Amino acid sequence: MIVIREIVDVLIKEELRNKNLKKQYENEIANLPKGCFSANVLKSGTFYTFHYRENGKNKSKYIGRDKSAMQAQIDRRKHLLEEIQFIEYDLKALGKMKKIAEKQISNLDVRERLRKMRVAKSEDGEEVPPASTSPIHATSSISTQLSNRTPT
Repeated sequence: MIVIREIVDVLIKEELRNKNLKKQYENEIANLPKGCFSANVLKSGTFYTFHYRENGKNKSKYIGRDKSAMQAQIDRRKHLLEEIQFIEYDLKALGKMKKIAEKQISNLDVRERLRKMRVAKSEDGEEVPPASTSPIHATSSISTQLSNRTPT
């Protein structure tokens, strides 16, 4: 039972870590540009314009010949959005695993109370039915869910 409670503690810590990481990513995304480029090819070279929406209106910003700095910011934004999707998937899986582990803890608590009642009854001289001998393998279901971690 101690092992399962330690697993729940680890799940809670991981859940908090993921929530904090998600907030960091969302704050960073808020400061990054959202939009796309268009290229104008002229005899003198290629010139770029950045298109985005602001207050529900389409806006354009002339970038010039070098779009690499802004492109890096847009790529960073896309990467962070993908990471947030993975974090949300992990949070959902962690919630399910935490629920399973907590249910196993409550089942173990009930079994422990029943065992104590049987011991108390047997000391009083009453006939007690034999206890179930099947072990509970809560950690196997949790580790199975951890190993099957793939985003949908």
